[in-house]
Amino acid sequence: MKRRVPEGSPIAVDGIMELEEWAGALAVEIGERATLRLKHADGFLFIGLETQEPVVGNVLLQAGDNLRILHSSAALGTAIYERSESLWQRTRDFIWQCRSRMLTGSAVQQRNAFLEEEGWVASITYMGEGNHLEYEIASAESIERLALVLLPSSHPADIFTWPEELTQDLFPGPIRAIATIDPKQWASLNLESK
Repeated sequence: MKRRVPEGSPIAVDGIMELEEWAGALAVEIGERATLRLKHADGFLFIGLETQEPVVGNVLLQAGDNLRILHSSAALGTAIYERSESLWQRTRDFIWQCRSRMLTGSAVQQRNAFLEEEGWVASITYMGEGNHLEYEIASAESIERLALVLLPSSHPADIFTWPEELTQDLFPGPIRAIATIDPKQWASLNLESK
């Protein structure tokens, strides 16, 4: 599935999806459970999710033989896999950071440092509107494929995905050291220019 992602203006990653800042973004309905918005600006990919209830978010990104899982729940963390023939080997497990739901001076500094070090940042559960989740991801042009795995906070076993037909062995529960992953099931992005 190839998705055309329009170019727009950067957004504030605060968990509040304001109509003006998301104007012109690609909007995709994920069943009746969520609306996904995608756009890019200044080398960053912006992902917004408006859901029926707060969710734990996992953005799966593939760039060559590298796969990253960007996890947003009560904290942010990145797990990394490297391709080893037909399997993927975990080379880094999650390290949890950025737990503050507030945008105080020290929390903003932590979030900016996380973005600089990890190449992405997101709102966390119950930040902002609670049922809005926003991501800012650097090096948008290097992303070959993308998928989402979402878990409602109140029922984490009730997983839903985008693309909706996604099947993986990464979720639910702790991520495995070796995983069978098929990024061909994921969406590929075409970053459009104005």
